[in-house]
Amino acid sequence: MPRLATREDADLAAGILARAFAADPVVAAFVRESPTRAERLKRFFGIECRQTLSGYGEIWLDDDGLGAAIWRRPGGYPEPALAQLRSLPRYLMFFPREF
Repeated sequence: MPRLATREDADLAAGILARAFAADPVVAAFVRESPTRAERLKRFFGIECRQTLSGYGEIWLDDDGLGAAIWRRPGGYPEPALAQLRSLPRYLMFFPREF
């Protein structure tokens, strides 16, 4: 049975989503193959999960820890400009060579 994630679940959800999207062609266009790719994907989804859980939506997890879904509320994406500016340094650290 699915359950609503808490802030303490952000890292768990990030790991699940990173594994789920590891072979996704769209993600691959943004996060090139490298020895650090898996960790970078987890960091990216960690940023997304923490942003979502800070008031912009919900994350749902399944009981066995194999599935996760991010749900943004209407108006919850994109975040307001100020929230985007606050997140910018984290994203720039995530995409250092892509920019």
